[in-house]
Amino acid sequence: MFEECSGLTEAPVLPATTLADSCYSNMFYDCSSLTEAPELPATTLASFCYIDMFYGCSSLTKAPALPATTLADSCYSNMFENCTGLTEAPELPATTLAEFCYYDMFYGCSSLTEAPALPATTLEYSCYSNMFGDCTSLTEIPTLPATTLAESCYNYMFFGCTGIKLSATQTEDYTIEYRVPASGEGTISDNALTNMFMNTGGIFTGTPDINKIYYMKKVESTALADGEFKQTAKSMDKYYTRFVFVVPKSNFEGKGKAKFTVHYNGIDYSFDTNTYYTGVISNGITYTPESEKSAIFVVTVSSSFDISADLTCTLDFE
Repeated sequence: MFEECSGLTEAPVLPATTLADSCYSNMFYDCSSLTEAPELPATTLASFCYIDMFYGCSSLTKAPALPATTLADSCYSNMFENCTGLTEAPELPATTLAEFCYYDMFYGCSSLTEAPALPATTLEYSCYSNMFGDCTSLTEIPTLPATTLAESCYNYMFFGCTGIKLSATQTEDYTIEYRVPASGEGTISDNALTNMFMNTGGIFTGTPDINKIYYMKKVESTALADGEFKQTAKSMDKYYTRFVFVVPKSNFEGKGKAKFTVHYNGIDYSFDTNTYYTGVISNGITYTPESEKSAIFVVTVSSSFDISADLTCTLDFE
């Protein structure tokens, strides 16, 4: 309906409580300026009803409440995929799932720092597959209480979540116990755990064993006061300069966008954004604002040689 409406900033009211198959699918696909999602009051869902609904809505920072307790096949599939500004996930209260219900739901949500609780005890085929793929800011894993696993239920669930760090053995750094299921004796089905932790950031990656205790790494965190911070790094043949601004939310409330201006040798380069963060990860450390009333804005500049000493950056709101 509004697919690729890049100028859309406000969604209409969606009061429906009785849904039909595919009713809202792709509705706001790639609406990159949408900053607030509409309320979704339905508690009983239909197949594919919300699939791809907010795909690519990169300015969306908070998901709507999702009160549904009766799910349907693929109801939430890809719902927030590539919502790179999303920092807060909704509660997911359903305890009985459906096939592909959460498939790719938060895939590519690189600003998401905390996963919702997942209380379901009755699973279905591929219900959680790829759910948090490439959520690189996630550092903790939700508890998974189900003891009877369904085929492909957790496969690739945390693929590419480089902030999640596991070890098969306990060490000085890896001390927090984690197992699937959280308690009790679990029974497995085909591909239920395949590559669940592939390309994560710890010593152990790939496919875990059911009922085996693994160990998560303690998460280092640093609180940042309001102000500007500068970080530099080199990877391969590229140099990177990251500017981090911690800003009171009151400074940009009611503003349409933020503008970074990078200054180098008398030349200015400007970048617009609608995305801010409540936490960012760098070199395994989570940085958060010192005050809950502040937020973080980040821009990274790459170059073929080291110009960091001559680079400065300002942040304005319009």
